Parts: sequence; C-alpha cells; structure tokens
Amino acid sequence: MVKIVLKNLTKRYRGIRKEVKAVQEVNLEIKDKSFITLLGPSGCGKTSTLRMIAGLEQPTSGEIYFDDEIVNDVPTQERDLAMVFQQPTLFPFINVMDNMTYGLKIKHVPKEERFKRAKEAASLLHIEELLDRMPGELSGGERQRVDLGRAIVTRPKVFLLDEPLASLDARLRDELRSEVRLVHKRLEVTTIFVTHDQLEAMTMSDEIAVMNKGKIEQIGSPNRLFNEPENHFVASFIGSPPVIFFDGSIKNDFTKVDTGYFSFGIPVAASEQLRKSQVNSEIIVGIRPDAIDLHRDLSKGMFQGQIIMIELLGKRWIFHFDLKGKEMKVELMGNHDFREGETVGLTLRREGILLFDRKSEKRLDVKLD
Repeated sequence: MVKIVLKNLTKRYRGIRKEVKAVQEVNLEIKDKSFITLLGPSGCGKTSTLRMIAGLEQPTSGEIYFDDEIVNDVPTQERDLAMVFQQPTLFPFINVMDNMTYGLKIKHVPKEERFKRAKEAASLLHIEELLDRMPGELSGGERQRVDLGRAIVTRPKVFLLDEPLASLDARLRDELRSEVRLVHKRLEVTTIFVTHDQLEAMTMSDEIAVMNKGKIEQIGSPNRLFNEPENHFVASFIGSPPVIFFDGSIKNDFTKVDTGYFSFGIPVAASEQLRKSQVNSEIIVGIRPDAIDLHRDLSKGMFQGQIIMIELLGKRWIFHFDLKGKEMKVELMGNHDFREGETVGLTLRREGILLFDRKSEKRLDVKLD
C-alpha cells in the first residue's frame, strides 16, 4: 500500500475581492494502511486537502508524497486511488454489475476477472441481490454501497471518501459507518475520510486531524482528542453535547478559579505548576456536560440553575439550564425525576474541568483532580 505525507501544503483561490486561503501550510503524515479522518466545519479546508491528494486540485505550494515520490504533477488516473463522494455517481443506463465493473472494463481487465471482483465486493457490502438492478431501482443507501463497491473492485492503494454518509438518514449512516470500517479492516487500504460530523470521526478513525480555517489544529487518536484537546477549538468541536465554556480568572496567588458563576480551589501541585509557568491569570474554564451533578438540596450546589428543557435519549438525559442568561447543557445517565422549570444545585467533578489561556486559547496542562 502507501504512506502519504503532506509538506507545507497550501491552496489559495482568487476571489472577486480578495484571495482566499483554503489550506495553509498543512503538514501531515498518513501511515500506510491507516484510517484517518479530516474533521472540521464547512470551509475549513478539508475537502480542498482531499482534492489535492487526489490530483483534482493543484497545490499553490507545498508537496504531496506517496511513499518517497512527489506526486504533485502526477495525473489523478496514475495515482492508484479511488474516490467516493457524498452523492453516488452511478451511470443510470446500466445495471449495478456494469456500474461496478466499468472502471475495470476501460482498463481492459478480462470479463471473468471483472465479475469475480464485483461479486466479492458485493458480498463484502451485502448487495449481492442488487447486481442485476438499475440505479433508479435502488435506495440512497444501496446506491452508496454500489459506489463503494465500484471503488473496491479497482483494488487501489488509497481510498478517498468525501462525506459519503452525509446525505443518508440516521439509521443508514449507522450501518454504513460500520461497513466502511469493516471494509478498511478487510482490505487494509490507506483511507482518508472527510466529514464535519465528529461522531463519524470518533467511531471510525485510527487518527483524526481536526481542521479550522485551513490549518490543522490537532492530530491524534479519538481518545486523545477527547481527553487531551490542545486548544479551545478542539475542545469545542469534540464531544456531544459540547464542552461548556466560562470566562474565568485565577486568583489568590494561583489557589482559586472564579468565573462569576462558580469558583473552585486549585490543588497545591497544580497551583505550583501554574505559578512556575507564569500563565496569564485570565483564562477560559471548560466543563464537560457529563461532569456535572444535580442536587435538589440547593445548599449542596456550588451554584444554581433553572432547568428550561429536558431531552430524553434512551438512558441519556440532556438537561438545558439557564444560568443568569447563559445556556448550559448537562448530561446524566440512568433514571431521574427532575422537571422543567425546577431550580437545582449543581456541582462539578474535577476530572471534567479544562483550563485554557484566554489569549492563546491553548489548554493549560494541569491536573485538577
């Protein structure tokens, strides 16, 4: 297979009034046979990065390596890759078998071998019964499986997947997530997946590159990105419900944090670490929604909030609070009898508290528990 390396990869577009920097000096190493996701909001540069890897866009500057070879000027058809897009691109006038084998046919692969590969791919994707059907007879999920199958039969060194699940309903997205991951494990092909959906990224990837405004904010495993976000943006983008943020200050010679809504003490070791690092006293406090406990006895709470809405998602309860005009979500598991309109006390569990420098927005690497 192939290892892919991006060095100072940059893409700029000429706009009507100004130049648009879609991708800015991206450096990334994608390991051979790995599954990496480019994750970020719309306009962050993830699709432009994918299209440059595919050869569909020419970099403004920087290099793209497949193993030790620079491929900037290598045509798409010579990069030995396959792409699957958000909308399946099937030929409507030929059946599924012919759609899946069309790319092999124009490469003059013998018919027997073409059909063998198509049947193997169909078995892998559970679409054997669809091979004689026309695309117009298929559901959205079936068409997307056929598109995946068409990519699989070419036996590429690289899979590029550009939001292939975005147009499907929730149940089909769940099914296809599992199938795409299983296909990767079976075929061991270097795979790059693009999405704005952090749930897809967290459940499918070996590694995730979180992108924002054309740059990579952090690269790491799903577990590392969730537990050790490097900055405010990554913490805000990873997790559902998202982290709740409060402006705060470090006070009393680095022994206390105060947000105006609540305050808490800093352990001695963490206080000493902050003092030595000479951090700014103005910080951002991030609280994970599942690290907050509710109490009917208001005296037990560090602060108080009124429940304005409750969402029940199976065993997950999402409580929406109004804190003096600030909305906050709290996630609890199990059974509860709190009601909308009720004012309750709230306490924080220290393992769910994150601190960020307000100026740089970088996370302060201190343990509060």
